[in-house]
Amino acid sequence: MSRMKRTEQISLGELRALRMRAQCLTPRFPRTALVDVVKALCGVNAQLPSAMALSLRARIEGLVIEDIETSRVKDRALVRTWCMRGTMHLLAADDVDWLLSAIAPAVIRGGWRWLEKRGGLERERAEKVLEEAYRTLKAKGPMTRRELMAAVAARYGPKVKSAAAGVVQLSGMLGRVCFGPDHGAQPTYVALDDWLGRKVKLPKKPDHVELTRRYLRGYGPAGPRDLAAWWELPVAEAKAAWALLQGELVELNAEGQPVWLLTTQSSALANAGCAGHVVRLLPAFDTYLLGYHVRDLAVPLKYQDRVFHGGEIVPTILVDGSAAGTWRYEQRGKQIRIEVTPFSSFTSQDRDLIAEEADDIGRFFGRTAALGYTKGG
Repeated sequence: MSRMKRTEQISLGELRALRMRAQCLTPRFPRTALVDVVKALCGVNAQLPSAMALSLRARIEGLVIEDIETSRVKDRALVRTWCMRGTMHLLAADDVDWLLSAIAPAVIRGGWRWLEKRGGLERERAEKVLEEAYRTLKAKGPMTRRELMAAVAARYGPKVKSAAAGVVQLSGMLGRVCFGPDHGAQPTYVALDDWLGRKVKLPKKPDHVELTRRYLRGYGPAGPRDLAAWWELPVAEAKAAWALLQGELVELNAEGQPVWLLTTQSSALANAGCAGHVVRLLPAFDTYLLGYHVRDLAVPLKYQDRVFHGGEIVPTILVDGSAAGTWRYEQRGKQIRIEVTPFSSFTSQDRDLIAEEADDIGRFFGRTAALGYTKGG
């Protein structure tokens, strides 16, 4: 990596503060900025709808869960579909076309391979099945996955039902399908162009420079390997895009770790150490924990097996940008029970701020919060 404009020294605490600011975790945004926050993060992980909602709660003051569905289903300003790494995300509708076009070819090839090896569909037949699924949704959507694949199976045989997961996922990444309104507990699927009310135009050539620029706005300071891990982009391509942004970057040295920040965000350096004491209860798969190649900054190495395990990223308590414990919740009637497990111990101020977060989670779900601590607290 070539040298950029200049190198500035920052502490790891300042690096955490800058990332929390970029991630919209501090200060929180107003309720009217829901779409802006999703856009700033280039999407919010949506594997678990409840976790997706809690990620936004941690960043938006006064948000209620109904706001998200109103913006997604009524206003169509947000879209839930598959994007980076082939993972479900909530995206800003304005970003859908170019973000889908930038999905790494290896991820798309993986989708076709899954259909062949796991779904039993060779490429030519798989293409026909995807096209039939799209036409069916155009004619009859919204449909649940079971309904959709039953309709496709009427033409291509019952065996195609075993490929259902791969069909909707790859169709999503190709810009044909997205999630529609929920039918009770069941999600539905729709044709993406119908959902947006416009044609979907995926640029033939991905704009990795803009992708890098947008990544740094929402995740910086960071390095090219962070971008590569977040997007599942080859490191060489990430470095090439990084190099093309030379005139827009400030190089920082965070206690021996080189990272870069957009010059347009460099004014934040002056206030990097002035964020105050910040506690956030982050849900599973939060972007602050997912968005980097090296995760030691957010989760100390000795605690990583308690946060990252079995392919999961568990709900985490963040104190000044560093994981200090885990938490879980359970809804029972009009009450939501929140159980906190510290990694070591919390100060009285930490506990007060955790209680505020717990109360806000209760408010978010329209329930009363009951907070408890397990051993270690």
